Parts: sequence; C-alpha cells; structure tokens
Amino acid sequence: MDNEHSAFLNAYTVKSLRAQAAGNGLKNSYLLITPDASAAKSIFMLFAMMLHCKRGAGNVCFECAECKKILSGNHADTRVCGGKLSVADVGGIIDDLYIKPLDGDYKMYYIPGIDGALAPAQNKLLKSLEEPPDYAIFFLSAANEDAVLKTVASRCEKHYEPSFEHQSARAILEAEFQDDDFVANAVLCADGFIDNARSMITDAEFRRLFFECADMMNNLKNSGGVVGYIFKPLFEKERIKTTLNILETIISATVRGIETRDDGLIFVRDTPAGVLNKYIFLIVAARKQAAYNVNPAAIAENLLMNMLEVRYLCR
Repeated sequence: MDNEHSAFLNAYTVKSLRAQAAGNGLKNSYLLITPDASAAKSIFMLFAMMLHCKRGAGNVCFECAECKKILSGNHADTRVCGGKLSVADVGGIIDDLYIKPLDGDYKMYYIPGIDGALAPAQNKLLKSLEEPPDYAIFFLSAANEDAVLKTVASRCEKHYEPSFEHQSARAILEAEFQDDDFVANAVLCADGFIDNARSMITDAEFRRLFFECADMMNNLKNSGGVVGYIFKPLFEKERIKTTLNILETIISATVRGIETRDDGLIFVRDTPAGVLNKYIFLIVAARKQAAYNVNPAAIAENLLMNMLEVRYLCR
C-alpha cells in the first residue's frame, strides 16, 4: 500500500468523495479549503483512484494499472497543474477539455493554490467550471478561501479539511525523515498539518530555537533571570520574529495538551492554561512591536517581564 497517500484515507473529505464516487453523486467542480498543500494533493490522488480503480468506483487499491498510472503521474486523463495558474495555463486546459477521456470515464484536472491565481486566470476558468463536459471533473484547492473569486467558489462543491490525526501525519513524516526524533515534536506543534511540520523539521535554526524557547519558558522564574535571556541569539534582530512564532507554537501546543490531558503536548511545565493563554496576547503585542522595528532587547525585556507579572498575578 502507498503510505504517503493511504494515511489520508480517513480524512473527512475523502470519506465524502468516496460516498459520491460509489453512489454516482459526483459533481463537476470541487473546491478543497486547507492550508496543507501536501494533504490536498493526496486527497486529489485518492479521489482520482476512486474513479479509475479496476476494483470499481469508490475503491482505492494502489496496485492496479490505473492506480499505478495515477500515482506515477502517467494517467492520460488525470492532469495535475503545477505552479501559479496563469491565463495561458487555463487556455491549455480549455484546449484539452473537449478531448474525450482515453483511459476511463472521467477527465480530472487538479488545480492547487487557486487562491494564488490572479483574477484574469480565475475568470478565464469560470466558463469551464460553469459548463464542463459531463466527463470533466475539476478539483481546486486553496489555503485562503477569501482569495478565491466568489464566482469561482460558487460553482464548486466546497470541502473544508481540518488538521489530520497526529498519528497519520507522524507516520508520513517518519517515513520521510527516518530516525529523526524531532518529527514527533514538529507534528505536535503543527497540530497535524504536514507542510508546517515538514518546514519545522527541515529548518535547523528552527530546531535550535525551539529547544532554547522551551528551556526559557521552563526556567525563567524571576526578573533576575530576564537579563540572561534578552541578549541571547533568541532575541537578535534577525531571529526575533521566528522566536515569537515558536513561543506561540509551544504555548498553544501546551494549552491543547492541558485541555486534552495529552502529556506529549506539554512543553511548558507547571503553568496553568489560563496563564498560557494570556501569554499569547503578550506575544501578539510583541510581534506588532517587531513589525515596527522596536529594539529587539526592549521587546524581549517587555515580553518576559510581562509574562512574569501575569504568572505572579494569577497565582
């Protein structure tokens, strides 16, 4: 079985698409809203296999000739568009659209990142979404629904895919990054979003800052310790924005761990969820200061002193 895609067989959208594929309730156009580009592509691949698998509609075997052609990118009737969609790209789709399927009953077009396409390209695609041939299926994905033209979105059946089960995301990334102990931390902090977790795993600076941030949050006990942190690399000008993002990630994960009683998510020990939630507001304020180029040492001192004050007042 193909591990990369099989991990998504239990995704909400896949279950819905499987029911449609098996019950002949197919639409001609779909829009998947998810910030995870890897997951969006896997969901499309599974959908394409459901419609072409030799075991029948709704099935995915990964082994038959049709499934293998889809997985290898060699299926004549399954087209995956790459990069930012342009007007010329849409013209190519339109030219291909009215050539009947060669390998099955459907021609499928996957257009990732439609929210990144400029209005002229989206508008040129609109006619094909409105009046496609019966055999054509468009599958669009977007991270930001608001950036998709309303006329385009209204022609599609919309699906929203939240983050994925940590176990599934971890299985995919552990196969990719074997013997890497940081995978588990990255998946937990990314809350199951594979692209975000992958970025954390592959960024050496992120890894180092992650552990320094966790150490600071657990060992900063009083105002005397603040000076020891504000001049560390954590809060240097070129790193402070990343540090603030990591602090928010660690704190948010810890709050989820406290609320769900999942000890694996708790990176900040002995701090109530109410205090941690207030830390988030302090980090947002610090991020605004960083955007206005306030001195990094001043931002760090203000943030850490305010965190200590919140902890003291909430005792």
